[in-house]
Amino acid sequence: MTTELTFSTIGKIPNTKLTFVQLIKSNKDNSKCAIFYCECGSSITSKIERVLNLKVTSCGCYQRNKLKEMVKSNIPFKNGSISQLPEYSVWLSIRDRTTNKENDSYLNYGGRGITVCDDWLLYNPFEVWLEWSVCFGIFLVF
Repeated sequence: MTTELTFSTIGKIPNTKLTFVQLIKSNKDNSKCAIFYCECGSSITSKIERVLNLKVTSCGCYQRNKLKEMVKSNIPFKNGSISQLPEYSVWLSIRDRTTNKENDSYLNYGGRGITVCDDWLLYNPFEVWLEWSVCFGIFLVF
């Protein structure tokens, strides 16, 4: 769904939480960028094409809030298992390359002294890491 817009006026982008505010200088790959306000009060800068194609529909607040609720309420994840979340494999990979000497990337991480905090290694470490990553806006869009 590519929509041609002139951006001569400020306005709400249909099917998103975003409102166009200002066209800004194109980035290095010559795609048009703009500043958008989100319904939550935050603002983001994004490629216009990504917003019009609904690849970006909010500042990230929707996904963060959805994940927070899932973690807090223990709502079953896809296929009934947290391990099905894409973030789960990211978390496993982070732990493995910092703690497992057999991991091919260990020399670049654990071997250089890079570690993960104890909270990520204790009881329910994935849930702790997921909540932390969501709070800091570090999450995968799925």
